[in-house]
Amino acid sequence: MVALFDKYIAHWHLTPDGASIVTPSSQLLPVYYQNQPAMLKIATCEEERLGIPLMVWWHGKGAAKVFEYDDNALLLM
Repeated sequence: MVALFDKYIAHWHLTPDGASIVTPSSQLLPVYYQNQPAMLKIATCEEERLGIPLMVWWHGKGAAKVFEYDDNALLLM
């Protein structure tokens, strides 16, 4: 488990559910949140960080639903 995820696992009460995935712009981890499957996505570049408010604004309409977020991460359905 990558230590990068530990803060979010503890803060958002997540249960890891698989191996992490690394992309050029983010790191992802399948998790369970409130007994639902979800994906924790941590931005590793500025372009991804700038997209976080947009994902929140869409509120699941035409995009993944956002359960939780901060300046660097999204918890997506």
